[in-house]
Amino acid sequence: MSPPVRGPVSLRGVLAWVGVTTVLASSAAALGAAGAFGRPSATSVTRREVTALDCPWQDPAATLPAGARVLAVASAEGGWVGVRNPTNLGQVVWLQSAELRADPGQKGLGSLPGLPCNDQAPPAPPSSEVPTAPPSVPQEVAGATTTVPSTTTTTVPGAPPSAAPSPTSPAAAPTTAAVAPAPSPPTPAPAPRDTTPPVISQSAVSPVEICDTPQTGWSNAASITAQVTDDRGVASVVATFSGAALPALPLAARPNRTYGGTFAPTAATAPANSSVVVTITLTARDAANNTATRTLQTVRVYDAGLCLF
Repeated sequence: MSPPVRGPVSLRGVLAWVGVTTVLASSAAALGAAGAFGRPSATSVTRREVTALDCPWQDPAATLPAGARVLAVASAEGGWVGVRNPTNLGQVVWLQSAELRADPGQKGLGSLPGLPCNDQAPPAPPSSEVPTAPPSVPQEVAGATTTVPSTTTTTVPGAPPSAAPSPTSPAAAPTTAAVAPAPSPPTPAPAPRDTTPPVISQSAVSPVEICDTPQTGWSNAASITAQVTDDRGVASVVATFSGAALPALPLAARPNRTYGGTFAPTAATAPANSSVVVTITLTARDAANNTATRTLQTVRVYDAGLCLF
């Protein structure tokens, strides 16, 4: 019987050794017992997609997909387990033991030997992708052809076929589609400019003869009323007076679109022992500053000396 395999070996070395001994069962048993690199090991499956680190508590080194088969080769304090990177078998990466599920019949992950972070495996041939199925490598030995299962990037080189990993492939990068912005709502057309003035109608002044001071049998004030309308609303209605020096009088809004106020002259409105005729003019204004005017009845204002008769 050939001597047992000892120490780290590469895939090429395994195939060469098999070519010399042609004992596939013996080589598979030796690798399963001592691990692919001469250390106690355990094949495991990742429970979910996980980021493996180059050393415990340090930088990310690889992302292992859910269900990836890996070879656990070492352990460290804090629940860390060192596994062979499926895409670079010469590299040991670290992840928490809770992220792994050991295959049936394997030793517990806690029984793995300690391995310093920088104690990495010898370089392995690079692999850029995971094959969908393990290919067969024909090897001619003593005139006969023996088919030896080759390793994949997610299993132990030379492991028994029962430990072959399930096919995996790199996840496709998500495609981001540009979303066109929603069109802006159309700008509403500006409302047409208001050019229509208010309308003054049904105006009245009562009484039309008053005294400039209170006297028995005489009124010293006149009531002013008018109906004012506008299609967009009346802003103000003001009464002005001519024939006497009197201030303008704003009329108040009343029900039924009417406006009203009280004209009350002062004692100096009429000359002594005389009278004066006062003309009242209404000016209505809307919110667009359109105006309308209407001249009302005149009011004669008497001096108090004439109101005694």
